[in-house]
Amino acid sequence: MVFCPVNDRHLVIWGTYEARLLVLNRAGDAISKAVELVMDLEPPHPLHATSTSTSGPNSGERLSSGGASTHLNNEATLGDEYLLKCEFVPRSETLVCVVCGTFLKVFDVTKATPVAASAAAKGEWTTRSTTCFTLAYEDVLIRGAVLMDEGEGDHVLNTSCPSPNSSAAATGTTTTTRVNPEYSIKLILLLDSGRLYMAELLINSVGTLEEQGESYIECGEGLAFPTAGIRRYIGASPGLPGTTSLSYGDAQTLEYLRLGGGGGGGLGDDGGGGGLL
Repeated sequence: MVFCPVNDRHLVIWGTYEARLLVLNRAGDAISKAVELVMDLEPPHPLHATSTSTSGPNSGERLSSGGASTHLNNEATLGDEYLLKCEFVPRSETLVCVVCGTFLKVFDVTKATPVAASAAAKGEWTTRSTTCFTLAYEDVLIRGAVLMDEGEGDHVLNTSCPSPNSSAAATGTTTTTRVNPEYSIKLILLLDSGRLYMAELLINSVGTLEEQGESYIECGEGLAFPTAGIRRYIGASPGLPGTTSLSYGDAQTLEYLRLGGGGGGGLGDDGGGGGLL
């Protein structure tokens, strides 16, 4: 479960195969709206039956009418299609990013529709993703993901002149308002090959994400990072000055460490921002 940083009445809950955005009432003690984030994941059946021939009942077996014993196996494999994490897109209370082992989807809950005509009164809604990043190859999986807001707090001043016949024109005053411009969010995925894949999400001035359909992640692409002084394993020699790498090796998770002091930020600059762990 994660709360929205800009609206604590919005939260996302998720399990292995399903996720929902919940809107709490003003008192925070009841759910006023629930939006299902449609993932199209197929969980494996919890019971797997196998049949073998037998000439008579054995301990721990159940005989079928044909004389075959059925063994029930409760060990279900999750496979690769399961939820890793959910996260609100920075600066938004309606855009949710959902990360799975083989794809990442972004949902805009302002485009949700009632499950049924009678469901709207009960607060039951559903929505599909507007953007999807899918791995191009099946032998690579996503292990972690972060969303970086490189221009957090940015705004522009919109100064408008009054109409000639207005009272403001007579006094020579102008009106200045703060408006939010379009902004981009940097998406970084950690693949189990150790590579980092980077993309951008463009959020328009009204805070919605244009439908971008499905994009494929080329697993051969990646971010080069310096490895000078780093020992890749115990007993290895540290990297020489100027050396770089495209792989983190057996990395399993990715976190964004936000730093104070100055707006903006990003990888490798000195103006605040943050770093990756």
